[in-house]
Amino acid sequence: MFDDAHNQRESLANRLYEKWLFPIGACIFFGIMMDACAVAFAPEVILPAAKLICSGKAELTSKRFNVVPGETVIDRTYRCTSADGTEHNITWASGFVFVLLASSGAAGGLMLYRLGNRNS
Repeated sequence: MFDDAHNQRESLANRLYEKWLFPIGACIFFGIMMDACAVAFAPEVILPAAKLICSGKAELTSKRFNVVPGETVIDRTYRCTSADGTEHNITWASGFVFVLLASSGAAGGLMLYRLGNRNS
């Protein structure tokens, strides 16, 4: 009697993990990795996410520093200039929105993949 309840609870936990927790975690991981790659290799990719946050003009500024001879450090900042001329740093918020968009896209693709496999 106790073994049946334990097995049912265990199988429910396994189903939840397989159907929801693992795919959601994988999609969030995918979004974070996409954000890291976009910031490093193509920072302009995040500008549409910055424009979703900013009601004014969103822009990317880059500054180069030579800390040690032969080494260059690039500081990239996403800024929002509002209608009254004040500037706000929206770097972290833009990255977070980009992670949400990339994770949502991965989740949508995963759902379409599962729907396609279920009907065939």
